[in-house]
Amino acid sequence: MIPPSPSQTPLPTIGQEVGVPIAPADPYPNRIDVNMLNSQKNGIVLTPVINDSIEGGRIQVSGFVIQQLGLGKGMLIGWEDPLTRAVGSARIDQATIAPTEIRMSRDTKEDTN
Repeated sequence: MIPPSPSQTPLPTIGQEVGVPIAPADPYPNRIDVNMLNSQKNGIVLTPVINDSIEGGRIQVSGFVIQQLGLGKGMLIGWEDPLTRAVGSARIDQATIAPTEIRMSRDTKEDTN
């Protein structure tokens, strides 16, 4: 009786990688879809703008944003970076800027991500 032959799986050739996934790993696997955040009740998405004349620990937003969020000057506001999920917080100052911006010092931005 002849024993059964082992399965004939081809062996990798020199230089061929074995078991490597085809797609690269996502550098931000815990990212949040900003459109989903924007659609939540009272959710807004602001673009950070660096302004080195702003004191650390403070941010500037427009009066419209303050009113929309039901906040006041000097109150503490918190945020989350949608890519890294890092959180930050600072005191609010009202400024005459676009309602799509949040202005902060370089230190405040770097502390968030």
